[in-house]
Amino acid sequence: MEVLERAITQGDDLAAANLVSLYFDDLGDLDTAERLALRHLNEDHPSTYVALANVHAEQDRLDEAEAGFRAAVRLDARKVHQNYALFLWHKRNDPVGAEREFRLAQDEDEPGWGYELGSFLVEQDRREEALDVLAWAASWGDVEAGKLLADIDPEAAP
Repeated sequence: MEVLERAITQGDDLAAANLVSLYFDDLGDLDTAERLALRHLNEDHPSTYVALANVHAEQDRLDEAEAGFRAAVRLDARKVHQNYALFLWHKRNDPVGAEREFRLAQDEDEPGWGYELGSFLVEQDRREEALDVLAWAASWGDVEAGKLLADIDPEAAP
């Protein structure tokens, strides 16, 4: 935590979002995660908007979460389309909107887009599309996409 706090003071673009994610994902402390996100929320560090939106989504403050994701999209935050897609899929039950965001993640070449889009397509019972996406992503080095591809179709794995 101290390392992330130092990185924030030195201007690291992702440090605040990583600190929020530490409390959110690893420690399960939503109150501290929200407090830290609000303290460090800054348009110069747009990934903090994504982190705060994820906290709000987990708190079932869905309108606030959606507003945060939209702000993060406007600010071109890292991995925003994947996070927004997961929110739309799991919290808003909007698979059409989720797919739109997953495809935008692909267009923007967000890290990990292949695994996320492939997982979504598998869950939507679109196996052949999923296999194509996963094989393509795995061929470009997406390790998680390769693992999922091997689980679904061991013969298709690279």
